[in-house]
Amino acid sequence: MVYRESRRFKLAILSFLGQFSIAMANFALVYLLRAKGFDSFEIGIAASINPLFYLISCFAFQIILKERKAKIETIASMLGMAISLFFVMVFQSKAMIYTMLCLYGCANSLLWSNVESWITGKEEGPSLGSSVALFNFSWSLGAGISTFVGGLLSAVSVDLPIIVVVAIFAALAFFIVFIENPDSNGGPESSIEKDSSTNLRFYCWTAVVLLYIGYSLIVTIFPLYALDKLALSEEKTGFLLLSRGLSACISFVILGRFSFWQFNKAFIFSMQLALIFLVALLAIVHSNVAIAFVLVLFGFVFASIYELSIFHGASGAIDRNKRMIVHEVLLTLGTMIGSLLGGYLYKYFSFQMIIVALALPSLAIWIVEIALFVRSTKLNNGILEV
Repeated sequence: MVYRESRRFKLAILSFLGQFSIAMANFALVYLLRAKGFDSFEIGIAASINPLFYLISCFAFQIILKERKAKIETIASMLGMAISLFFVMVFQSKAMIYTMLCLYGCANSLLWSNVESWITGKEEGPSLGSSVALFNFSWSLGAGISTFVGGLLSAVSVDLPIIVVVAIFAALAFFIVFIENPDSNGGPESSIEKDSSTNLRFYCWTAVVLLYIGYSLIVTIFPLYALDKLALSEEKTGFLLLSRGLSACISFVILGRFSFWQFNKAFIFSMQLALIFLVALLAIVHSNVAIAFVLVLFGFVFASIYELSIFHGASGAIDRNKRMIVHEVLLTLGTMIGSLLGGYLYKYFSFQMIIVALALPSLAIWIVEIALFVRSTKLNNGILEV
């Protein structure tokens, strides 16, 4: 028991510092690349490279690596991300910077799947729920404070946040050596013998794609809009985004203590509609207080949709690992769409045009989902079975 608690605590530290560093790097890269002469569309391309190669590498490593070694792969991930980000900071050539970001995405892909399987082991029931709650709290707290710290450091120098991140990655590579290895007898195997998955997962998966399109706009394009049009400094933008991150972190804790949202159809659809509404509000609010209020609400919606996707994807499934891959693939797809579409539209049009391009199709998708759900309810036969 002491062995497992020690391991969970160390992995929580790894999750916190790992996501803190990754999120701060993503935020700081906006200002670093702008200083290197990248326009908004080129920044959007840069922001989409990481999730693209993350996605490709997840599949590639699953095929290439026959026997997964969590400790070795996470150490390799940290060192790979540290080296690639260092050269992103050093190089001036756009081609070389893009190349380093490709390597960064590949290294990143070795991290989270290993940490997630490492921290949960073979646990089930309350023990599994406790491990997942600790993991969600740890990474979301790191993400929450990252933009605030990144904004402060970027105001001093656009290179400084990257230097700090590289140092943290290098330190974590050393720290991982002292984390207890995953055991082969960490608990009982899943008792699920017959798949009893809920079709609600399809609605939740649709929502997580839309969520990450909106999220990528907020962390990638909104800082440019805030700097160019709202005259907000890096520190103020980082502080505003901090409100979103802390809200999401607190919301993960709240959702972990209650079960009202589980299999709650009204909650699923209302969160998706709230997402569309809140992202649309960002295009019309201008005061710091109003922006912070919208971002705080967005934080709750973010945590809710993320939790809904994981829970309803895993619930009743025999092979939960594959379901989590679907979750990761979909949020990565959303990130890529948001970064590329947002960067292009902001370069040639405006931030408001980005919101229109996102909100109207999202609303149409929501209406179609409601219609499908009503129809499936009448037929009393769900929608799809996979």
